[in-house]
Amino acid sequence: MVSAGLATALGWFPILVVQRLGHRTHDTLLGFAAGIMVAVAVLDILPKSAEPASGPWTGIALGIVAGVLTILVLVRLIRRIPLPMPFVRNSVHVNPGTAFLLFLALAIHNAPEGLATGLGYAEGLTRSGHAVAFAIALQNIPEGLLVSLAVFAETRRRGPALGYCVMSGIVEPVAGLLALLWVSAEPTAIGIASAFAVGAMASVVAFQMIPESHRHGHHVPATLALAAGFALVPLLEALIEAATR
Repeated sequence: MVSAGLATALGWFPILVVQRLGHRTHDTLLGFAAGIMVAVAVLDILPKSAEPASGPWTGIALGIVAGVLTILVLVRLIRRIPLPMPFVRNSVHVNPGTAFLLFLALAIHNAPEGLATGLGYAEGLTRSGHAVAFAIALQNIPEGLLVSLAVFAETRRRGPALGYCVMSGIVEPVAGLLALLWVSAEPTAIGIASAFAVGAMASVVAFQMIPESHRHGHHVPATLALAAGFALVPLLEALIEAATR
């Protein structure tokens, strides 16, 4: 879980040589990350909530709705509350800059990813858990690059870029640990916890990642990248299964 969350830090290294991404590349990377999130939610986490031992369908439905609403409320609160960002020009209490908004958006959507990783290991160090962790780690790298470039663009300093890149990923192992503790204390909660993670991840993709990846008009590469990210997850699971036989 820790390695998956801290994989965001790997996204910082390209800014040693690249200081700006074109809109097409930005949208493609975001679409790719969105595709991995959708695949993990649908192929790995949703089946856990649908298992017979996971509880009644009403609880699962409520868990998904709760996950969606939680992300929507958090995003609205962030947009309305003026927050400072250390090291950035608007460090006084005014509306946050683009870099801080992107950092907060990634930090928020890393929480359900952490839940997904934790729930992937709820039944032990399984192949499915490894596949989820590896897929999340892969999609965290382009996200780390995006937040690093945004912070670097506003500060022209690589130190703060690395700091906020790492901080956006720390949310994941924390959320994953909370998920494991929750399921360990109440094993029957795995269904609701999984449903909540699915709802939160779906909300992040639909409300933030897809609209942002289409904002510059590069719909086709963003959509193709989303499909590639989705296809990567079952491929990873097949490769891990073959390697561990």
